[in-house]
Amino acid sequence: SFNTFKGLDKLGMPLHTKENTIGIPIKAFDIEPSDILNQNNIKKNSIIIAVFPKKEEKFYYKLKNYCLQNKIPLQMVHVETIINENQLKWSVSGIALQMFAKLGGIPWIVKTKNTNCLVVGVGQAIDRDMQNKPIRFFAYSVLFDASGRFLSIEPLAYSANKDEYLKKIAENVSKILKRYSSYKRIVFHIPEKIRDDTVRKIEEILTGSNKNIELYILKINDDSKFFGYDTNNNSLIPYESTYLKLSPKEFLLWTEGLNYHNPTARKRYSNPIYVDFYYSNQSKIDFELFLQDILNLSGANYRGFNAKSLPVSMFYPKLIANFYKHFKGLNLQTKIEKSHRPWFL
Repeated sequence: SFNTFKGLDKLGMPLHTKENTIGIPIKAFDIEPSDILNQNNIKKNSIIIAVFPKKEEKFYYKLKNYCLQNKIPLQMVHVETIINENQLKWSVSGIALQMFAKLGGIPWIVKTKNTNCLVVGVGQAIDRDMQNKPIRFFAYSVLFDASGRFLSIEPLAYSANKDEYLKKIAENVSKILKRYSSYKRIVFHIPEKIRDDTVRKIEEILTGSNKNIELYILKINDDSKFFGYDTNNNSLIPYESTYLKLSPKEFLLWTEGLNYHNPTARKRYSNPIYVDFYYSNQSKIDFELFLQDILNLSGANYRGFNAKSLPVSMFYPKLIANFYKHFKGLNLQTKIEKSHRPWFL
């Protein structure tokens, strides 16, 4: 219907037909997902496309949680998006892209010089009581290779006891290192806000592990106290891919900025990313190689064709944390299991 997107068949997906599509109308959004879906046979390699109003947020998270627990790919679309033709014209390609990725497709990968490298994005969520004291800890990892190809979600720890939580992190980080020992390099991307004891535990495991693998911990912050200007142009905006060295192991990196081919400011660009090379078992580090990976991973986002700013090693764990928060608020199952599909898109 739109020249902005030529159709699902261009992604190698089958056409919708009456033979391979089932419609399930519902009268209200306060019903349980199991009451809708248990009455219908969800075939293998199927995907559910659920259309609902924006205001029915509770239904969205209940259905998302049900499909996650039952390993059913799900794509949600707002009614408001469909009835607004101009909005749908620009949204339809992103919707199709997310469906393609959730069904196991790889839309694109990024060309990288850092071959044979595993990137582990780490996320963390903490439940607190009324006095803001931690009562449960939850950590997980999202694994990619340096080309941006999504590999899996790996749970790291889920416990109400802090010592048990750190012990589980140690066990599961060790398992990741063993399972992916064929990689020459393994790089952990850890948000600045993650607890220091968690980072130290990961560092401890890396220090005592296989010396034949290059191991790194990069602490990354997209909301740091630093900012920067380029006084060589009128807009004062740095070019995309600019980096600034703050100390021997600290850098600012602009994943967004002016385009070298057309240096006109066209939008409000995101803040630079602060990168701290926190740990490595190597005496010499090729800093530009890993900064380039962060830049590359900001263009490997399968949520939209033009999505940038954050590297997926940080952005995807943020999406998972957001689902965790809403699942918890609705008293739904919150433990995230291992998955090879990016259900969180």
